[in-house]
Amino acid sequence: MKSLSRIAALTLLFLKPAVRQPIVSLLVILLPVAFITVFHVIGGSRLSQHALYGTLVVFASNTGVVSLPQLALSHRTRRLRDMMIASPVGPASYATGLGLSRLAWSAPGLVAILVLLTWNGAMPISSVPAVLAVIAATWFTGVGIGFALAGAGSDIFVVGQIANIAGLVFTVIPPVYYPLEMLPVPWQWVAMIVPTTHAAQLIRVAGGVATTTGAMLALHWTVLLLWVAAAGFTVMRTSQWQER
Repeated sequence: MKSLSRIAALTLLFLKPAVRQPIVSLLVILLPVAFITVFHVIGGSRLSQHALYGTLVVFASNTGVVSLPQLALSHRTRRLRDMMIASPVGPASYATGLGLSRLAWSAPGLVAILVLLTWNGAMPISSVPAVLAVIAATWFTGVGIGFALAGAGSDIFVVGQIANIAGLVFTVIPPVYYPLEMLPVPWQWVAMIVPTTHAAQLIRVAGGVATTTGAMLALHWTVLLLWVAAAGFTVMRTSQWQER
């Protein structure tokens, strides 16, 4: 119970700066909306629907890939992490609280899109549990990547730029906003190196806007879960200190 209480307290603590700056949250929401608008202009309602599905992946991934590295590094530079080490807080509690704070930060956008998709019939309600499972796996993978990026340097500006580029690599360039089928077959296999490709495809299959074979479905889940395992290893390696 103590660990859960600490995690809850840390989540609220790390979430406060974002709550105090709602303009930042607004900008984070407006960027995916802009991409959805662009895809609607290019490909009409069908392509914009794919982009809307992909936005779920974008929100889940970018909370870790883009947002978390800068926050984690600021904790280090402002000695907040040293305070955590000197307290009864352990590395697992710290990492979980930091990751959950980023998830809570993006939760309004995720909930709004899920409600919109189910309300207008674009996503069957029965598929929501599977979609939530994919979102959770994507979020955790993003958290692992974020912790790795936080150790890429000591300058918060440099790390922020690296995180923004990583956000492009994981959510804009691969087929997240757009269907996998739009890429030539050889490039489809290159795109499958990226976990968000699999997450977006799984959500589209669950929502009924894409079809795939059983073998490909197994491949999507396998690669995504391998990224989850790698993320867990990264979190343990980059956030550990002497337990108390």
